[in-house]
Amino acid sequence: MNEHEGAVCSDLIDRGLRLRDLGTERLSWDDLAVIVVQRKPDSAISRSVDPHAWFWTPDRRIAADLLYQVEINNWIQLHGSIPPPTPLYASAADATPVKAKNSLPESELRKRLKANRPTPADAS
Repeated sequence: MNEHEGAVCSDLIDRGLRLRDLGTERLSWDDLAVIVVQRKPDSAISRSVDPHAWFWTPDRRIAADLLYQVEINNWIQLHGSIPPPTPLYASAADATPVKAKNSLPESELRKRLKANRPTPADAS
């Protein structure tokens, strides 16, 4: 978590929580797992994990697609006398899934979080 700790802290603060609340009734380990796994595309965690993909919201994809279609139309009308346009992003149909650097499957994240839970003996 060290690499994305600031982003996690930011998303927790947005919810009125702090990382120091982790392991208490205010913020359980399961709560943290839900916040991380079910994060919104524009959350600090999403921007930290994948700095490029979070930007492409559906409305921005539509605008980029429209711009690309206008550029294609211009290219066709100029009979290919200019280089063909390049799309601003890879379409979902063409894109191959890319695993974010250092990302973990949800099951592995939950396993690691459970392994780090303090035991009742640690509380005394």
